[in-house]
Amino acid sequence: MKSQLHLLAGLYSHILLDIREQYPSMRGEIELHLSRLPQQLAGRGCEFFTITLPECASWFHQALDLGHLPEGRRPPYHGAKTNRDQRPKFLWGIWCELFDEHGTLRDVHDPAPIILLRQIYLFAKKFEMECTKDRVDETIKDFIDVEAELPRSHPDTWDSDLPLWKDRSGHPIWGTVKPSLISLLEVTSPEFPIDWQPFRLLCRRFAASLGIFDVWTIRPKHGPGVVSDGAEVKYDFPNWPRKLDRVFPSDFFASHCFSVGERSDKEFPSRLACVPKTQKGPRLIASEPTAHQWIQGGIQRWLEDAVYRSPLSASIDFRRQDLSQAMALEASVDGALATVDLSAASDRLSTRLVEYVFQSNHSLLDALHASRSRSLLIPKALHPEGHSELLLLRKFAPMGSACTFPVQTIVFALIAQFAIMITDHDFEVDPLSIRRRSSQIRVFGDDIIIPTRAYPILERLLKSLLLRVNVSKSFANGLFRESCGMDAYGGFDVTPAYLRKEYSTRNPESLASIIEVSNNFHKKLLWHSSDFLLKTVPQSDLNRLAVVGLRERTVTEQVTEHSPRGNWLSGPCFILSFSRGLSARRRFNHFLQREEFLTLDVSSSVKRLEGSGDASLLQYFTESPDPDLMISWSHGQAMRPVLRKKNRWVSTY
Repeated sequence: MKSQLHLLAGLYSHILLDIREQYPSMRGEIELHLSRLPQQLAGRGCEFFTITLPECASWFHQALDLGHLPEGRRPPYHGAKTNRDQRPKFLWGIWCELFDEHGTLRDVHDPAPIILLRQIYLFAKKFEMECTKDRVDETIKDFIDVEAELPRSHPDTWDSDLPLWKDRSGHPIWGTVKPSLISLLEVTSPEFPIDWQPFRLLCRRFAASLGIFDVWTIRPKHGPGVVSDGAEVKYDFPNWPRKLDRVFPSDFFASHCFSVGERSDKEFPSRLACVPKTQKGPRLIASEPTAHQWIQGGIQRWLEDAVYRSPLSASIDFRRQDLSQAMALEASVDGALATVDLSAASDRLSTRLVEYVFQSNHSLLDALHASRSRSLLIPKALHPEGHSELLLLRKFAPMGSACTFPVQTIVFALIAQFAIMITDHDFEVDPLSIRRRSSQIRVFGDDIIIPTRAYPILERLLKSLLLRVNVSKSFANGLFRESCGMDAYGGFDVTPAYLRKEYSTRNPESLASIIEVSNNFHKKLLWHSSDFLLKTVPQSDLNRLAVVGLRERTVTEQVTEHSPRGNWLSGPCFILSFSRGLSARRRFNHFLQREEFLTLDVSSSVKRLEGSGDASLLQYFTESPDPDLMISWSHGQAMRPVLRKKNRWVSTY
């Protein structure tokens, strides 16, 4: 903990020094902030950087969205400068660039003040560290409370072995009850009644466009996570529940030769687990039973292919966050589009809503029902009250199910469609109309981009469906937008550099992470901060790193720019410089006709746990490797990668 506090405090101080370099008039103010740092850390420690400052950022974002400083309670250290000057005392010199003394937002033409403020607020927001037991208990309690708020599944549907799907009408959650009762159940007084019939027709038309779910054509796959039934090798399938077997027979999906070995038909629950995320709270995921995980992977693939052919293809691409990022950047220019984020989106997605959306495609509902875990076990070690608890799930599925992401993306895209339909008084649901509206929307998980004019209706619809908009991360006014890791203002990328972990000699991945963050600070002209991070790496490792010019397009840049953020399992490391490159070891590879430089590489080796011969054959026939590439394919269950550091020649092209 002390080393983490030293790292965070040091980086914070050097960011302030970088601010002083860009605003020399703030020298006295910066020195005052630095002198007060020990006092600020005395009572809060690391929480000052990981929790307090990010909360200040939310207040700042609200000010950008409203166009003036929010009224009411202010975050710590952000009291007004004087009675006549409403700007915060903290970094007052930068706030003067953005707001006048009355707290009104100026016309901002230079994004530098916004970038610097967000950098000092958010540099440690995603820093990975253990949180206290109180915060873990609070997170799990919220999870249980959200589950209790949802209605139970309709009778004879998701909780039954043999579901009887019915055509649903009226409200997607409550059905055909009195409007006054719906208002009471929604805990709101709507300004106008919502006619859900067009939404029903929209859902039926879309679900039918996906086509019949042909069980025999799916390609199952296992996920990377652990399983809840304790299977040592996933391809051996120790259990295959009766509910799953009715739709996905085990002699076809769990065997390579239509034979049924000795396996239990017991239905195991999913199992809740905490994954360290930030000091504010852990991330809750659920490990699925082996058989469920296997089939869920096949359904996920089928949904991705079906949506690609559907009228929603202009709104959804399950593999490209960059489309949402580009749209958010465009939205920040004129504010014509709003970015919307949901709180606990998967936990609030009820089985009733999923059934309503896909009600015209019973074959798909049968597949989702068969592979869904109906119950979830909260282990004794995690439960706030110190005992284990088995929940009969009312949500469709927790995070951990391979079906959660595609299903929630589809549901939210259709709700966004309906919001535009109400706003524009356009209730056509033919494929051309759906596709036309889809071009105005982009949905990736719980990140939604929608025309600003439809935002109030969307918020109203989501609340009616027991979903909740994360107000602190949703923006419909002003020019600030945020979606899928892209933070933008006025057409400029104002995304900060995030410190994710400290350097550890026992973790080669941490080296790549530190170098990546240092390079990000360097590209943002925060050189004191970049240099400070480099000095946390031992000189023996630094001497093995190549220094590369910003203009050189390296293999590493091309790979990491299109990979998920924070995915640093392997890859060459290099230090950015404004020069062409100062690496002492360069060569021209005459065989490949390219220039290369020698640098440190974080490589990974993966061991595989072999199961029975039957399991290996099933894996081979399911994955169907290319015969010409068989030399690179191997059977067995991949274990956790083992990382190591070594020198490697890397291309500059």
